Amino acid sequence: MMKRRLQSGFTLLEVLLALAIFSMIALTTSNQINVIRNTKESALAQIEQFDGVRSAIAVIRDDLGQAYHKRYRDLGGDLQRRVQRSEPAPHTLFDGRSNQLIFTSLSHRNFYATRKDGQQAEISYFLQASPRNGLSTLMKRESPIIDGNLFEGGSLYTLLDEVSQLEFKYWDDKLLKWTEDWNSDAGTTRDTFPKAVKMRVATVDPKSGKEVSIETTFKIGFPNNTDYMVAFP
Repeated sequence: MMKRRLQSGFTLLEVLLALAIFSMIALTTSNQINVIRNTKESALAQIEQFDGVRSAIAVIRDDLGQAYHKRYRDLGGDLQRRVQRSEPAPHTLFDGRSNQLIFTSLSHRNFYATRKDGQQAEISYFLQASPRNGLSTLMKRESPIIDGNLFEGGSLYTLLDEVSQLEFKYWDDKLLKWTEDWNSDAGTTRDTFPKAVKMRVATVDPKSGKEVSIETTFKIGFPNNTDYMVAFP
């Protein structure tokens, strides 16, 4: 009798209890897998955000590191007079604002044998509003032709999408502080370039809404300020 009872199968209650335990284990495992997957996706998205910002910073660092200010006395008599009268004239420039930057640099690269571009170019960085989500796109304008209008012409490139903040500041050697604007064509900064530019840029992941913000400083290696100072009449 005892032997027959030991050989009998599981009761319905035991089966239901086993199924309940298995379901709980499966649900817990599934939730853990989802958490791991979501964490991985979030981490990868944040890494992509940082990579995008770092790539944009690398481009700006290369351009600003080669910002070039040509000698006023090397412009020639006609151009000197036009610059003095604030008339349009091909000349080097550094026009820095709180969220926009325009300057001349030796960072241009000519990859076409049929084009006779030089190294010097007009460079601009500015924000272009995006109609999709209220954010902006960081754009770069580059023109190998330095003409009387340094604010137009050339080619446009997208550097960074989903930008929520862009801020530039400029180091003033005389005031020993960061300023929010710089104009090499006027005022106390006339005929000079700043020795450094500070930038803060932030992007937002459209899916998670997380913001990545980076602040960095670019050194201008050869602002040529001492030798290029000019006393305008």
